Amino acid sequence: MSLDFKVRIQKSVQTEQETSDFMKSIIPFLQNNSILLLSGDLGAGKTTSVRYLCEHYGLHHVQSPTYAIHQRYSTPSKVIDHFDLYRLQSDEELVSTGFWDLLQNQNSIMIIEWFERIPTTDWLEFEKEKRSIFGLKIELQVQTQIRTFQFFELQKS
Repeated sequence: MSLDFKVRIQKSVQTEQETSDFMKSIIPFLQNNSILLLSGDLGAGKTTSVRYLCEHYGLHHVQSPTYAIHQRYSTPSKVIDHFDLYRLQSDEELVSTGFWDLLQNQNSIMIIEWFERIPTTDWLEFEKEKRSIFGLKIELQVQTQIRTFQFFELQKS
């Protein structure tokens, strides 16, 4: 199965403020039923980027869900379900996080770090007919501390 992504924005940044500004620039794309898939190496800035995005929504105290796997952040008008699947070991563990149940709730933005650890992409094919799905790839050039962001949109059939 081939997923067809279209690049929406590509930007290189060097400072925390530029990272924050970039995350603010993607907000118009994200609706309450969107899914944002994050990819990048360890330390590339996935969770930091989520923190900046949440701050622009008025959500503070964002923590990495690496050990909890799932964190929920909410205000009266915005709910974000943030998953970090890096430590995911099995399908059963994914089920126990409530991932599949939360996927049915289309009133939140789902942000998924390390989505590649989900054993299949079939769910994306199904969800793309109901939701907007975006990808954010982050690459960090360690020597220069420059981050390159590529923001993609999954095209509907």
